[in-house]
Amino acid sequence: DIETGKLQRYPRPSSMGGFHNGKEVDSKGNAWATQPTGAVRINPETGVYTEFKAVTPLGRPYDMAIDSEDKVWFAQIAVDKLGIVDTQTGEVSEVALPPLDEEISAQDREIGQSSGAWTMNAPLYQKGPRRMGADPNGNTVWVGEFWAGRLAKIDIHTKKITEYKVPEGRYADPYKIRVDKNHMVWFTFANADRFARFNPVTEKFTMYSLPTRASDSRHFTMDNSTDVPTL
Repeated sequence: DIETGKLQRYPRPSSMGGFHNGKEVDSKGNAWATQPTGAVRINPETGVYTEFKAVTPLGRPYDMAIDSEDKVWFAQIAVDKLGIVDTQTGEVSEVALPPLDEEISAQDREIGQSSGAWTMNAPLYQKGPRRMGADPNGNTVWVGEFWAGRLAKIDIHTKKITEYKVPEGRYADPYKIRVDKNHMVWFTFANADRFARFNPVTEKFTMYSLPTRASDSRHFTMDNSTDVPTL
């Protein structure tokens, strides 16, 4: 409680795996997190944990975003898929990213299929959906394809996927995404010493260089209370 400083703990059931990277709060005040089997919801009034298992197991759930209709999306970095929890029905579904359209040799595919993918390394043909963001006033969610150097836009109704290559190239590692109240998409790079704005109307990128080299920029937040959103 930010007024009293009181800390309320909600012990995790011993039968449930530990949290992964994504954490969000829905419009009803429930806390959400990714964990090894998919997503989990914590009711702050009762302390009850509810588990929502991903359609594809062992997908390595990573970040999550809650869209404008309170559906919970979570990235599965190891299998190039996104899980979706319908918070009204409890149903879990998924969307698969299309295969990488760059030429990959047969030998590279063979090596990749024997090694799999995780957080820091992956086969050359994988895209690696990692960090996400949702438009609070629109019908889109966005995910950074960490290993492919792209942004993916997903329509929350049709599930149509549109991809955009980032100007910094494949190995810039697009990371956390936030969407401001004007639908502008802002994101960081883990490997480019920049952050960027993408205009979904003009489909143009604007790049902002950081003064520090090897910065590995990761998280940021967006203040939409100001007339012009503040990053």
